[in-house]
Amino acid sequence: MVRRARVIAPLALAALSVVAALSLGRVVDSSRFVLPVVGAALLPHALGAVVRWRGWSVWIGWALAIVGLVVYVVVALQTSTLGSGFPANTWHAIETQLSGETAQ
Repeated sequence: MVRRARVIAPLALAALSVVAALSLGRVVDSSRFVLPVVGAALLPHALGAVVRWRGWSVWIGWALAIVGLVVYVVVALQTSTLGSGFPANTWHAIETQLSGETAQ
């Protein structure tokens, strides 16, 4: 019973995160947000499952979360800046998007 709860609880929490992410549909006009937001909602749960499964310390979990976030932003959200698989002007593109400027 306890073993089943340890498996089901993280899955239920991940499903709740996905549902909360999908509730953004009322705020956004387009459905283009679905895959990036669902990926961002599931990534922490997947990384946490790996850390728990491997028995790593909390500090390794934090480092993995930071690296996972950076990789996710570059690969999933800024694919146009990837040249030959490596980020080229990724941080400049992110800065441009956040400042509201138009890319030239």
